[in-house]
Amino acid sequence: MLRNLSLWGLPILFLIAGLVVGNVAGKNADAFAASDTLILEQGGNTYDLDDYSLFLFMNSSDVIEIFIDMVVIRSEAESRGLKVTEAEVDEFIAGNMVSTDGRNRYDQYVELFDKDTIRRQIAMQILSEKLEKQLRDEIVREQNLNVTEKDAKDFFLEHIAEIHRPAMVDVSLLSTSDRAKCEEALRRLEGGADFNELSAEMSDIKELAQQGGHLGRASYRDLESINSTLADTAFGLSDEQYSDIIRGEHNFHIVFVHQKLPEYTPTFDEIKDDLREQIFEAKLKPLMANAYNRILAKGYESVEPKVRLLEPKNRGTGDSEDG
Repeated sequence: MLRNLSLWGLPILFLIAGLVVGNVAGKNADAFAASDTLILEQGGNTYDLDDYSLFLFMNSSDVIEIFIDMVVIRSEAESRGLKVTEAEVDEFIAGNMVSTDGRNRYDQYVELFDKDTIRRQIAMQILSEKLEKQLRDEIVREQNLNVTEKDAKDFFLEHIAEIHRPAMVDVSLLSTSDRAKCEEALRRLEGGADFNELSAEMSDIKELAQQGGHLGRASYRDLESINSTLADTAFGLSDEQYSDIIRGEHNFHIVFVHQKLPEYTPTFDEIKDDLREQIFEAKLKPLMANAYNRILAKGYESVEPKVRLLEPKNRGTGDSEDG
């Protein structure tokens, strides 16, 4: 099945790390070849070194295969009449490339890459999303996919022991390698500062900072997988309480509990809609995987690499790698 290609929220530090790989990313590529050097053709579309350099910049593994998959998906989408407007690209940038701290990732990319290349690859991302929706609609219609309330009830009765929900906490975390920052955070919390705003400002883990430190609902086991002391502390707090500094293996943490939720077993009526959606997605997943595999296998036959590096690997057909 098509790999996850929603890559535009990556932190700039990760992007800068990409420059180390052979110095081939973006404008540095001129040392080896012109950025408009043709490297691949497929389905009537051509791709140059700028296109591939941006992919190198965004990925850490399977770069070549991801790049060619995206190329093939674009061709399939276009052959089905799917298109992307400039307004849709602008909307994607506004909705996906501005971080919670207000920094515009698109502007940071433009400093390093040709603007047309970036917008073209955003358009490819949008095309892949449109194709996914079209495939879903086709499969649901052709296979007459449906999950009845009886299907959900049978599943509920069969898996009742697994449906039991343990005690949980709705929790946020501030995490930094600098103990002094944690001490400052405690002083500011005592002065009435908002925990999530502090986590967004002080947490070293970018993904955590971007969501204001909010982890959502977590069980004891969930938190124990991060740090056992963290789990013990969180479950020892009351609603709207924050902890002292917790020493982790690499970072110092402060945990905040928004709400404690007791363990319970939900009734069928409480979760029947969620169960129907879960069962539906489980039925749809292998059918979608097979549809993508057929598209990719056929598309790879018409890929015309212009450099040896982009010679695609053999791709199987039919069964999904995901199951």
